[in-house]
Amino acid sequence: MPDAPPANPDAPIPPKARAWSAPTPMTELNSPAGDAQPTMSADGLRVCFTSLRPGGMGVNDIWCASRASKSVPFEQPINQAKINTPQYDWMPSLTSDGLTLYFSSDRSGNLELYRAVFSGGEFTTPTAIASLNTTFVESGVDISANGLTLLFTSNRAGNFDMFLSKRPNTASEFLTVMPISSLNTAAIEAEATLAPDQSFLVYCSTSLSQQFMLFGANAEGDGWGAPAPLTIEQPEGLDACGPALLSDGSLLFHSARPGGLGEDDLYIALPK
Repeated sequence: MPDAPPANPDAPIPPKARAWSAPTPMTELNSPAGDAQPTMSADGLRVCFTSLRPGGMGVNDIWCASRASKSVPFEQPINQAKINTPQYDWMPSLTSDGLTLYFSSDRSGNLELYRAVFSGGEFTTPTAIASLNTTFVESGVDISANGLTLLFTSNRAGNFDMFLSKRPNTASEFLTVMPISSLNTAAIEAEATLAPDQSFLVYCSTSLSQQFMLFGANAEGDGWGAPAPLTIEQPEGLDACGPALLSDGSLLFHSARPGGLGEDDLYIALPK
């Protein structure tokens, strides 16, 4: 029997075994309009996402829905009137307690990062995160489960790349910004999300095609190991992006895959 061909030393090393069931649409949240970029609180009782559905304030709006327990569907999504504008308001990220919402908006004329707190049954008027915003695009934000690491996408270095900022405690502001150099390429890398224990990162990239695909990478030392496409069905030629890793290991994302209601729909893949 001939020897097996030698391993390709340049081939990407897949992340540690992480497997999900086949993605299923979040039927009670999806609409015939575009629905994208879902985010959920750690207890699974509040979800927010971007939608183009009628009844909004502008081009893209943020909508949120709640439920009494994880065993029942979400109630009807509600437009977040105090944070939405006639401009783009999108790419939300909830803190683990569901009481603070990070998102991006171009209400100032440029896409920037904002933050709003939940009070009196709704998210209140947001404030810009001045320490992170620049004259370039800042979007695709995600806040870690412990609230100490903020991930976002920016073209401040030329390409649309992923950046992170850390703070010592939740009373401090995010200040220092660093590119995620081990994962950024000449393609677009965007909308990164951290697993609650920060051992794994998921993001979307156009590095293998003209469409966005979901990739994962394991934490290694102070950085990240070689990325690989996620082992979920990713139909060729159809975008998949907006990932969010949940406390129970589930994966939320949006996709234009067949069988949905609109241009993009929200999906969940449960861990195996």
